[in-house]
Amino acid sequence: RLTYSPNHTYVIERSTLDGDRRLSVISSGLVNPRSIVLDVESQRIYWTDWNRVYPTINVASTDGTNRRIIISEQLGLPNSLVKIGNRVCWGDAQRSVIECSDLEGNNREVIMENVGKPYGMTNIATHVYWSDWSDNMIHSIDINSGRNSYMTHSSEKYNRNRPYGITMVTKYCT
Repeated sequence: RLTYSPNHTYVIERSTLDGDRRLSVISSGLVNPRSIVLDVESQRIYWTDWNRVYPTINVASTDGTNRRIIISEQLGLPNSLVKIGNRVCWGDAQRSVIECSDLEGNNREVIMENVGKPYGMTNIATHVYWSDWSDNMIHSIDINSGRNSYMTHSSEKYNRNRPYGITMVTKYCT
């Protein structure tokens, strides 16, 4: 199944891979849903909403029930989101930070400051990778140590276009 938020529709939907059986999972109270993470094991969906007045990070059951806000304070533009073990981590483009909390929104920790404008995010193990709109590069950091921050790719050879989404594939496709 696909889970997505069509641009300017203010809903989170899911469908089969061919686009059939579309269903609105979250259909109210959204302003700018941005990043979506599915936790298949716990049957939860996490997402960011960078409503400029009241930005939030949210969780619900994958069927849309049990919806609640887990983080609503000290957020600017939470663009990106990943789940790593029992933590969620996000990039905030307004506050220029990479931050993590537990799955209930508690025990928040700024992992890195002055990261520019993080946009897309992915991870492998405890390494988080993000696309950055301030320097048009891909960066990485180990969230446990806060070390090993480095630029992994520059979009300079692509006419300085902004890097948008990013994903990680752990095995090569043939």
